Amino acid sequence: MSTIAGFAQSAYAKMGVKTGKSLAAVFAVPTGEMIVRVLCHHAKNGRVLRDVQQLSDGCILKASLPSDVFALEGDLIVTASRQMQATRVEAHTDIPGQMFDWGKSGRCLETLLGELGAAAAA
Repeated sequence: MSTIAGFAQSAYAKMGVKTGKSLAAVFAVPTGEMIVRVLCHHAKNGRVLRDVQQLSDGCILKASLPSDVFALEGDLIVTASRQMQATRVEAHTDIPGQMFDWGKSGRCLETLLGELGAAAAA
């Protein structure tokens, strides 16, 4: 079954079919600390870090978003950048080859920003 899903995902991705969501928030936490919190969130949820890009005022972390019953495998891209005395976190899911993810992206992003917000408030 995974072979068929992989083939279908690849074919639909080539046709430009994809889904994803974006959320952003600003936290009164230093950028370096927020990057560590994002990495800890990824580790806690079993996401593999695929790529890191350094920015002049932060970084972009790209992690795997594993396949489950709601959606095929995709990426979770988180940008943490300094904004005045705080950190702006922009998170985006990208799931190629699938038109609907049945709420997986929204749940993933809300959980991420919820945990980061709770940690920032503590």
